[in-house]
Amino acid sequence: MTNGHHNNRRGNRQTGNIAQFPSNLPLPLPQTTEDIIGSDPGAADNFYALYYHYIPRSNDKDWSFTPKDKPLIRNAVLSKGNQRISAEETQEFLQRMCNGYFLKAASPLVYAYSGKTLNQLVTGLGNAAPLEAGLTLHPIYGVPYLKGEGIKGVCRRYALLSIADKTGVPVLGPDDIAKLKRTPLQLLEEALLAKRGQASFYNRIKSAIPPGEFVDSLCPQEEFDKVIDKDGEFFREAFGGREGKGGVEFCDAFPCPNQQNIFDLGITNVHYQDFYRGKAYPADYHDPVPVPFLTVKRDIEFRFFLALQGKEDKWLIDKIENILFDALKEMGFGAKTRTGYGRLDRLVRTSAFEWTS
Repeated sequence: MTNGHHNNRRGNRQTGNIAQFPSNLPLPLPQTTEDIIGSDPGAADNFYALYYHYIPRSNDKDWSFTPKDKPLIRNAVLSKGNQRISAEETQEFLQRMCNGYFLKAASPLVYAYSGKTLNQLVTGLGNAAPLEAGLTLHPIYGVPYLKGEGIKGVCRRYALLSIADKTGVPVLGPDDIAKLKRTPLQLLEEALLAKRGQASFYNRIKSAIPPGEFVDSLCPQEEFDKVIDKDGEFFREAFGGREGKGGVEFCDAFPCPNQQNIFDLGITNVHYQDFYRGKAYPADYHDPVPVPFLTVKRDIEFRFFLALQGKEDKWLIDKIENILFDALKEMGFGAKTRTGYGRLDRLVRTSAFEWTS
């Protein structure tokens, strides 16, 4: 026993087509916990627990990995995740989540959509995890999913940028933003959320635009006021404002059932690893260090749901679904979207449910 952890019982090898965890590696678990759940990480049924808590390590002093063990462990985790996706109970869960009937008690009108990943997708990358990079997984069934609040955030941001494009409100860079208390884009958002006094925001936005390339970008005030009046109502009603929540509920999106091997490994290159560790200055002679991380692979179909708070909100749906389609295709979801991750395409409405009771 060291620091309350059990050191003698070791993880066992997996058999069959599943990649094997290296044998004879300690698990960072108290002995009482290990006595209950066992010492074989490959036997774990809960992939979330495996990925975040049940990874064997190369030594029991600092619970680190050796360069030899780490890729073997990572490949075994990838293989185990893909194995659990095919499990009967996982497929039954995905079937339940993708049929939409769980929303019957929550909303009178629900719209379902499907779309496929154009490239790999990763969300929750910054979550603390033994293998350095996180991934948002369902805590019971271990499936990747897109959180509803994240989908809403992407759609809201896309809608705001679209209105900024109509009115000529510029999106500033970090140097200009640092000099301002309120950026033009922030003031535009405040104007959209305000039911009265929107006209006063025009001059405030104009004053916030720094000298340079954007100084004449703002549209005339008459045109600005028309856009704010029209799009402001939709923005508040769809996404919510100062007086309450919006009329559209953005639900968690799950992979559709009957898809195999949905996990993959992505690669990011750390160019100045010694600098980040405080061992050297950044320089061109440092070799990049590739760091693999778990992702959802390309061409995986997800099911999305938009639920209306009331039937009086039905007028919102055509515009909000177009925003959903364009935002997920052009902006993407999750981390590393600027390098092509997280884009979804071929989104289509698959069904609509209108509950009568």
